[in-house]
Amino acid sequence: MFLLVFLAPLFLVRVPAGHVGAIWRPLFGGTDSVGVLLEGVRIVAPFNVVTLYDTRLLVSHETFDGVTAEGLDVKLKVTYRFRLHPSKVGLVHRTIGPNYKEKLIAPAIATVVRSEISKFYVHDVYGPARSMIQERIFARVIDPKIHNLIESGADPEPPEGAIMLGRRFQSKAEQSKPSYYKPVIELVDVLINNIVLPARVATAIEKKQEQEQLKEEYVFRLERERMESMRKEIEADGIARFQQKVQAGISPNYLKWRGIEATLSLATSENAKTVIIGGKDGMPLILNTDEATTTRPKSNAKDKQKPAPNKAASSSSIDLGRTTGAPQTDNAFN
Repeated sequence: MFLLVFLAPLFLVRVPAGHVGAIWRPLFGGTDSVGVLLEGVRIVAPFNVVTLYDTRLLVSHETFDGVTAEGLDVKLKVTYRFRLHPSKVGLVHRTIGPNYKEKLIAPAIATVVRSEISKFYVHDVYGPARSMIQERIFARVIDPKIHNLIESGADPEPPEGAIMLGRRFQSKAEQSKPSYYKPVIELVDVLINNIVLPARVATAIEKKQEQEQLKEEYVFRLERERMESMRKEIEADGIARFQQKVQAGISPNYLKWRGIEATLSLATSENAKTVIIGGKDGMPLILNTDEATTTRPKSNAKDKQKPAPNKAASSSSIDLGRTTGAPQTDNAFN
């Protein structure tokens, strides 16, 4: 038991969740391109080497350079998600290696991104055509005619068979399958996160957007003024119609009733006030319209009948004296 516990790390391999192990047998043919170690604790020969690969969904963020249709240099920040086929881990380990993302996926996506960006103008890249560009990039990367070992489907051949001492025994169905081109990576999607434009282009676009916003602002102002003009016109028409309808019904009794209402409102208000009551019928002076209309003409008539001031009278008497006395002085002088 002591020797078993001591030697356990030599022939026991722990495969974490979401991982598979590629086996390299130095004495029996090297890397096993068909068999892999699945999750759990597996028994392998002490001289075999196991390399773990993550087969879960992985995310990568890359920045690619491109040239638009008008010849402007742009930088695209692209996010793509991918997954390694568990049944092809042995083949990947033999032909590509653990850094398959840098050797296989990134160059394939970079080439397609540069090719697709060159077909669009810069205003299409950051505008509504972005989603279409994403779809075109994804479709070209997974195109089976390119033979870049990338596809859009899941693992079509999940691992089968039993594993004993690190060697996987294939089923008869697997042994009868012909060997031909088989993708090893599943590409889930390609997303364009951001587009970095040249400084002069970004400045020009900002100025253009600013001018468009100013244009929208002036259009809004003109529309507001037009609506305000219509409002004033409707208000003036309403006031005119109101005056025509009310003018015929205004009478002294109606004015007295309005005066009573105003007096009650003043009396019940909380603010400090001074109300002068002394007009006709005990109403406030400002509301005695009938009294004002009857008293003001009389006062004007009396004012017209008043004699002229003393100054005017003296001046007229002086004028009369001059006219009467003038001939006397002339006759005397003669």
